[in-house]
Amino acid sequence: MRNKVRRRIFIITGIVTLFALAGAVISVLIERHVTEKSENEFVLQAEEKQNGIREFIGARTDILDLIATFMGGESLPNAEELSRMKTLEMSISARRLGVYIPTADTCLDTNGQQYSLYDISIWEDTLAGNNAISYLKDTGRIVLSTRWIRNGEVAGMLMAEFDSQPFSMKISEPVFNHNGTNLLVDENGEIIVNTVSPEFYDDKGNFLLAEETPGALKLMDYIRHFEEDADRVAEISINGTRYLVYGAGLPDYNGVIVVSMAKSEDVYGVTRKTVGLIAGLFVLTVVVLVFQVAFAMITGKKRDEEMERAISYDDLTNLPLKSLHKETVAAILEKGEGKYAYAIADVTGFKFVNSTLGYEYGNRVLKYIADILSKAVTKDENVCRTSGDHFAMLLKYDTVDELVKRLETMLNYCTEVPENDEGKAAKIFFRCGVYLINGNEDVNRIRSRANVARKGIGKSMSNEIAFYSDEDFNKDIEQHELESDLLNSIKNEELVVYLQPKYGIPEEKVIGAEALIRWNHPEKGMIAPNMFIPIAEVDGFVKEIDFYVFETVCRKLRDWKRAGRQLITVSVNFSRLHLYDEDFVGNLIRLSKEYEIEPKYLEIELTETAIYDEMDRLLDVMYLIKDAGFGLSMDDFGSGYSSLHLLREMPVDVLKLDKGFLDECGNADNAREQKVISHVISMAKDLDITVLAEGVETVEQKNFLQNASCDVIQGYYYSKPMPIDDFGRKYFKR
Repeated sequence: MRNKVRRRIFIITGIVTLFALAGAVISVLIERHVTEKSENEFVLQAEEKQNGIREFIGARTDILDLIATFMGGESLPNAEELSRMKTLEMSISARRLGVYIPTADTCLDTNGQQYSLYDISIWEDTLAGNNAISYLKDTGRIVLSTRWIRNGEVAGMLMAEFDSQPFSMKISEPVFNHNGTNLLVDENGEIIVNTVSPEFYDDKGNFLLAEETPGALKLMDYIRHFEEDADRVAEISINGTRYLVYGAGLPDYNGVIVVSMAKSEDVYGVTRKTVGLIAGLFVLTVVVLVFQVAFAMITGKKRDEEMERAISYDDLTNLPLKSLHKETVAAILEKGEGKYAYAIADVTGFKFVNSTLGYEYGNRVLKYIADILSKAVTKDENVCRTSGDHFAMLLKYDTVDELVKRLETMLNYCTEVPENDEGKAAKIFFRCGVYLINGNEDVNRIRSRANVARKGIGKSMSNEIAFYSDEDFNKDIEQHELESDLLNSIKNEELVVYLQPKYGIPEEKVIGAEALIRWNHPEKGMIAPNMFIPIAEVDGFVKEIDFYVFETVCRKLRDWKRAGRQLITVSVNFSRLHLYDEDFVGNLIRLSKEYEIEPKYLEIELTETAIYDEMDRLLDVMYLIKDAGFGLSMDDFGSGYSSLHLLREMPVDVLKLDKGFLDECGNADNAREQKVISHVISMAKDLDITVLAEGVETVEQKNFLQNASCDVIQGYYYSKPMPIDDFGRKYFKR
């Protein structure tokens, strides 16, 4: 009996031991598998942030490359070159932009000041490669530098100094599931750009990753022995906390490494606890463990596939996202097989599709376009949806004529969108910018130039294709110059307010005026608003221009009021960008009170485009304007996608018919167009809305509008716009 007991104990002990050994072995295998998957997730997210850092730095280096294209020989830059460099210096917010000429052994900045090179190693690094990034300890600034080549030889070096804060903020973007951070270091472990994350500083403000800090030497060792081809994932300890790090070189720069870090517990914590639980359960029953392992493997594989899909592909169209697309384009161009072009196309009027036919139908249109484009490209080409209604394509071609015909065919197919459930189909068109690639060029530069060509296309009711050219380059330079000058135009008193009178019908007397803006540039002369307002809208400066005009009008009305003159209503245009400012209406009220002008003498003009961009937000702002007592008008009615039923909802006082709506109304042969205009006027009157026709130039147009019972006329037939003081002298004679 004792022997049987012993035998049973031995068997049970053996079985338990085998179970324990099996559990330990399987636990180790599972831990390795889960650890590998966790590290892969960390690497994927780290690479995405590192790509963003590369683009951030590369965008600024591109400006230096742009300057190099118009630099002269090996001598110091002349005044014209310094002036252009000054413009681009301001456009990239550089603290100083300079050039180093090795033959002269001196540096020259955009103000014409000579200075010594900070460190000869910057020149040596730049000479050895294409670009360099350095940190100036004395000033705390970041320096980007690049060489330029003339006649096959290095002629010199361009350098841009930047405040380190924007670089630090970019570097500090969270890495792993909104945790972690980055560092930018050189191959010797010297920190070029550090993080602003507070967890990496001690209570005295010392940076914990400094070399002399205990526990940081492991990180420095990792950096100093960094190799692109080696395993770049490591686990280190900093101030008692373990971190997972992943490094990647910064291509085309002087041995610079981007190091991404996240706490190990954030990467491994949950999964390692799960492994321990699985190991414990395995000791109790092999069956449960087998099922759990199988489940973990299946769900892990599915999760990896879903994560890879989410990171690399657009959920709506199944096209590659921009990051994967750029990698694919770079790989194709690196092979150097054949001629390639890069095209970026966007849908004209797509916001109108969403607002009138619904977002669900708009998504159907985008998927239809994506399906057409994806079927049209070959394995040696690539297409992606970069954002919204923008699509980018890398296309192979033999001749430019064949490329144009192919693009026209693709875009024409894309415009034949399906109908919605009510049998209605959107009418869409494309603006397509094309850049002919010259060899293995940088993808960011390729995209930028295709975008320049696309943005140069005006409004059109057909598909339009434009190619990037040297003229586009010159326009870029000119636009940079205008942008720089425009920011100082108000301070330098270069913006001039004009007034164009409005005549009441049938009395044909001045009943009001519209305020218009002109830019009296000190070198280029008088510039029309259509040349600089679009630029001002891009950077938001248009809001300052609008209020400058409004305040100028208020000041002049006050002067006329104090002079005892009968005031008239003056209308002022406001950009749709004001709709997002909570203080917009409050500032209107404040200025009218400050200059003691009753709101009824001030009319706020909003364009039809603004109405259809943000209808809900616009209605809220409109009613606030009306409640404050200001007049309200809808400008350029008829220039876009006018929806007449919306006039019932909008509390407008004045409806301004666009000039293009009236070009042929004075022609007796255009009876159909005259009927349309007459009915618009009649409908507006039924809604108690005053109708104003702008751009009236001929007596035939005036007579037609008068017969159609139009309320107010504005245009060259009566008067051109004139400076505000000239208007006062002409129309306010005592």
